[in-house]
Amino acid sequence: MTRGRTTVDPGDGLTTKERRSRPLLLVYTGDGKGKTSAAVGTALRSWAQGWPVGVYQFVKSASWTTGSTRR
Repeated sequence: MTRGRTTVDPGDGLTTKERRSRPLLLVYTGDGKGKTSAAVGTALRSWAQGWPVGVYQFVKSASWTTGSTRR
């Protein structure tokens, strides 16, 4: 690979600037720990690059009846 050049053409007709300006949605799911840390780390790195960042977190309440907690 040459410096600053890719050997693969994505073929979508977009410039690099247009491709980098497209919205990106990352969703972290799964059991165990680390999801919030991964999301915050990614958000901070993106923000440091000057990208607009939004963080949304869904938190269930113990008093709610949801499909995953019904008995």
